[in-house]
Formats: sequence, C-alpha cells, structure tokens
Amino acid sequence: IEEIGRLTLEFFFSVKSMGYYMLKKVHYETSSTSDFLETKLDIYFPYNFSYHCSQNVVFINDMVYLNITNIQVQIDSKDATFNDAYDCVGFTSIPIWTGIFVTAILASIMTWALIMIMDIRTMDRFDDPKGKTITISAAE
Repeated sequence: IEEIGRLTLEFFFSVKSMGYYMLKKVHYETSSTSDFLETKLDIYFPYNFSYHCSQNVVFINDMVYLNITNIQVQIDSKDATFNDAYDCVGFTSIPIWTGIFVTAILASIMTWALIMIMDIRTMDRFDDPKGKTITISAAE
C-alpha cells in the first residue's frame, strides 16, 4: 500500500427524475493520481431530503475502491444540518414479510374454520311431524 498523501473526494450528483437526485460517481484526487469511481447501488433521494445508508456503499474502478459505511449526504442544506433521511433499507424487511406470511396463514385457517362451522347442519332424520312433540317445562 502506497502513501497517498493528500486525498480529495468530489461527489457528482445528477437529476434522476423530477425532484430526485442521484449519486453515481465520485472523483478522487491524490498527490499522484486522479480518477473516477462508480457504484452499482442506486443512490437516489428526493429534493429536500438527505440520503442515509448504514450498509457499505462501495465506489470502485479497475484499481481503486472506496468503501463508505454509514453515509449520509444532502444537497442544498440550508442550516448545515441534515433534513429527514431517505434510507437505503427497503420499506419491508424480512421480519415484516414473515409477520405478513404467518398472519395470512392464520387468517386462512380461521376462514376455513368459520366456513366449516357455518356448514354444520342438524339431522332431521328423527323428526316426526305427526308424532308427539317434546315439551320441557322449567319449574322451580
């Protein structure tokens, strides 16, 4: 590993679509070399939001890679603080999907059970319309 001396990083943001910024390239410059690094991640965030990712974000080219953990960037911050963060974690995680799956299974079992209970029929084989009816008197 060589001594790099001074290091300058320049992040390039482009407009992805109306109201969304995208970060795809980083330009690095040392005392001896200068080049661009690119990422395979889709780093985009809406206007007036910051982008935050606690996972590793890797910018790479043929010879050099830049690994940034817990990155947070924002364009046009008014008071040098980050606005609400647009996070790289998806809206649904594995525990959420597991909960939805288990709830769906339990709901289908409950639906099946209610259908079976509603389908119970009394037998009329022993009813004789011409015979004597059974009367029960409750006297205390």
